[in-house]
Amino acid sequence: MFKTVTVPTEFGVAFENRRPVESGEINTEALATNLNQAMTELENEGFDIVAMQPVISGRNDTGLHGLEAGWGWGYGYTSAFVIVGQKP
Repeated sequence: MFKTVTVPTEFGVAFENRRPVESGEINTEALATNLNQAMTELENEGFDIVAMQPVISGRNDTGLHGLEAGWGWGYGYTSAFVIVGQKP
C-alpha cells in the first residue's frame, strides 16, 4: 500500500506601499518544518518513505517591440515536494 503527500512551498513576504506581497524567495525554514512534519506523520502511520521529488513550476512572458525586435523572460522554482510512503 502506498500513500502520497504533497507539501507546498511557502514564500517569504515583502512589503510594497505598506502592502504584503510575496518576496519571490522560498521560506526554507517553513519548508523544512513542513517536510519534517509530513515525513513524521507518514512514519507514525507505519509507512516507509520510498521517494521524495520536487515539483518545479515556472513563469514566462514574451513580447514584441515593433515588427523586428522581441523580448522574453522566464524562470523556474520549486513549488512543492511530493513524498511517497509505502507500508512494508
